[in-house]
Amino acid sequence: MTETGGRRPRRAWIARLGPRGEVDVDRAASPRAVVEDAVARVGADPVRWAIELNSVVVRRIVGEVPVLGGSPAAVELLRRGNEATTLRALFTLVEGPAAAPAHR
Repeated sequence: MTETGGRRPRRAWIARLGPRGEVDVDRAASPRAVVEDAVARVGADPVRWAIELNSVVVRRIVGEVPVLGGSPAAVELLRRGNEATTLRALFTLVEGPAAAPAHR
């Protein structure tokens, strides 16, 4: 098991998360500094998994509730909020409930 930010992950399975397809961290909805912090905290593959999952979830939400995808700005807001929530969940699982989200 590799170390993450000087800490050993509490949940080894998180380190094994990875996207099913080719996912570049540049596809993230979050600002680059947040993505870089997330990679340092949980690893690149789990962050790429979160980015891919976010894309799937946002498409499903917009497909089921079209009004939420009413404009490009609305979709982007949904992408950023959902991705932030997924990353926060990963931080909490790895670092414990006191893990602070990276807000920038």
